[in-house]
Order: sequence, then C-alpha cells, then structure tokens
Amino acid sequence: MASSLPPPQRARDSRPQRAILEEAATTCYRAALVLQFMNAWRPRVSQPSNPAESRPNRRRAERVSADIPIRLSARDSAGEAWLKDISTNGMCFTFADSLPEMTVVRLGLEVETGEEKKGLEVEGAVVRCEQVPVSPRLPDGGFEVAVFFTNLAQEHARTLHGYVATRQRELSSAE
Repeated sequence: MASSLPPPQRARDSRPQRAILEEAATTCYRAALVLQFMNAWRPRVSQPSNPAESRPNRRRAERVSADIPIRLSARDSAGEAWLKDISTNGMCFTFADSLPEMTVVRLGLEVETGEEKKGLEVEGAVVRCEQVPVSPRLPDGGFEVAVFFTNLAQEHARTLHGYVATRQRELSSAE
C-alpha cells in the first residue's frame, strides 16, 4: 500500500529577494576567485623523490613564517588559531577544528610593521585542511589550514605588504 504524503515544504526566506540574489552573486564570485586561484596552483615542476618535499611550491607570492595568534570565525567554528606563515595572497595556520575546503572564514590579527602594531581583518576561503599531530599549541592535535584571501581592504593589503617585507628583512638578517 503506497502512502500519499504531501511534498515537503521549503522554508521561505524572509529577506528581500534582492538581498538573497546579492548574497548568491557574492558567493559565486568568491567561489570563482578560489577556483581561478586553485587552477593557477598547478605544479610547474615534477614531483621530487623526497617524500618530505612531495608538495610542489605553487605560490604566487613569497610567504614568511610567523607565530602570531589570530582570531577566526566561520559559519560553524570560531576561536583562536596560530599563524604559521603568511603572504599577500593567503596564510597558513593551525586550528583545533577541521574546516571544509571552500569555507569562507574571517580572520583577525595584529602585525608589526616597523615600530607599530596594526590590526588586520581579512576574509578568505579554505583551500586546504590537513590533520596535524600534537604540538605545544595544540596539545590534543589539530589541523593545518591554508586560506586564500578573497576580500582584503586596500588599507589592510598595504599593511600586510609592509609586514611581509619587514619579516623578510628580519629573517634574511638572522641568517
């Protein structure tokens, strides 16, 4: 005996249609940026035989190492993360929770440019998330997350560029 149930009803979004369409367009635009970036990351050299170097360097901008706390907020996660490295295009950090690829995240951090500290607020999309073992920052283990910046105000881009240049000078003078 087949039951005839009414079709499920979808909840109606109470926002104006224009707001819904603008949000959809923004999401599509960000996804297109990330896909364009990921396509540009194709390996340019053959894979090395050393397994420790198995991931080719596909970066368009020079990254510098850093160990700075950052504030992270995403749709389903929020908390403190620790910056591993950063460039003018993106960053890599460790975080306690896994974040699915293409998740849009908001990140806040303070950087030193010369003799002053400046706050940065950036938005980006997760392009990689890999589990990492226990570390001093993550005693229960966690995840290494790579983010490509999708929304960076011009003022913050200048600050970030200044920070990366300062760190490059610091690191090269320490060698």
